[in-house]
This record gives sequence, C-alpha cells and structure tokens, in this order.
Amino acid sequence: MTKIILTVVLGILPSIIWLYIFLKNDKNPEPKILILLTFLIGVLIIFPVILIERYIRTSLIFPRIINSSLLILFLFTLTEEIFKFSAAYISINNNPEFNEFIDAMVYSIVAALGFATLENLSIIYEVINNHSSSYTIITGLIRFTGAVFLHALCGAIIGFFWAKGLIFKKTFIFIPLGIVVSSIFHFSFDYIIIYISSGTLFSSLILLFSFFVVILFFKNLEKYGKITK
Repeated sequence: MTKIILTVVLGILPSIIWLYIFLKNDKNPEPKILILLTFLIGVLIIFPVILIERYIRTSLIFPRIINSSLLILFLFTLTEEIFKFSAAYISINNNPEFNEFIDAMVYSIVAALGFATLENLSIIYEVINNHSSSYTIITGLIRFTGAVFLHALCGAIIGFFWAKGLIFKKTFIFIPLGIVVSSIFHFSFDYIIIYISSGTLFSSLILLFSFFVVILFFKNLEKYGKITK
C-alpha cells in the first residue's frame, strides 16, 4: 500500500504543482471542466505515442552514415510534441471558451502535463519496484524539476507559436514551426542529460532560463486580448 501511495503522489503531484504555477499566469481562468478534459486527453494521447515510438525503435533502418540513436531520439521528441499539441487542439480548437490568444498557451501546457503525468507514473512505478523508497523520492524530485517541467515548457512553446499563428492568421506556418522549435528544445534537453557529463546542472539552468522566457510569452500575449472569429 505504501508503494502505491508513493507512486501516485510522486507520479501525479509534480504535474499538479506545475499546472497551478502556470495557470496563475492566466488572468481570466478557464473552466475547470475544460481544463480537466484537456488534461485527460493529454494522458490518453501517450498510448499512440508509445506504439509509434516502438515502431521507430524496432522497424526503421537507417544508413550507416547516420547516427541512428540520435535520429531515433529526435523522432521520439518530434512524435511527442506533435501528439501533445494534437491533444490541446482536439480539446479546445472549436470550443467557444477558446476566446483569448493566451488560451493557446494555457491549454497546450495542460495537455503536455497530462502526457507527462502518465509517463511519470509509469517511471515512478518501475523505480519503486526496483529501488528503495528514498531513491524513488529522489527520482520523483528530479523528474519534478526536470522531465515534467520540460514537458510543460515544450507545451508553452507550441502554444505561443499557435497563438502567434492565430494573431497573424498564419497557423499553417506557425504551428509546424512551433512543433519543430519545441522538438529541438526537447531533444537538446534529452541529449544533454544522456550524452554530456554533469549535464543535469546545465540542463536545469536551461529549464530555469526557459521558464522566464515562457513568462514573457504569457505577458506578450496578454496585450492581444480576445480572439475575433
């Protein structure tokens, strides 16, 4: 029972905390039911992502001149960012509550944190079954300030580009651009963690700097106000 409680707390609480922190930047709070719906779609979207990533890992054959491990890592991040955006888009694009440009960032972050929650739960569950409770708690704290935070920031980046696309009426350009930028950011973080010694500190500084950039994104979109349809 202790393992189950610890798994649930460490798996879900980080997303809830970051959700609270980011939603504070929305001066006109969104309906809780729509936030919950978007979050749940973000959770569910992980299942097709798992299938696609499994296919990428096992079925694709790359030329020897290509570093396949790096290419696979980038394809993983690209897949995740596409589907996290899709979760937000499906949940609110045609909803009348989607009436402010800043909402694109809000719901993109919510969907990303939904995705991060299930991913985090699975990792914490695996860790707690193979390590001590203290090690699991440390892992949970690291993921709170690392992977879960990263997903939220990536969602914010895509949401900002989505909003800019709506502002300039060129979503067909800005949305793909946002997905690419977010994927590169995600890939860079993973690369640093995996391949660079002492990468944890460096990556943490990048995330902290990116958080302040995202706050500026929120402030930038505030001046545009309502979406006219």
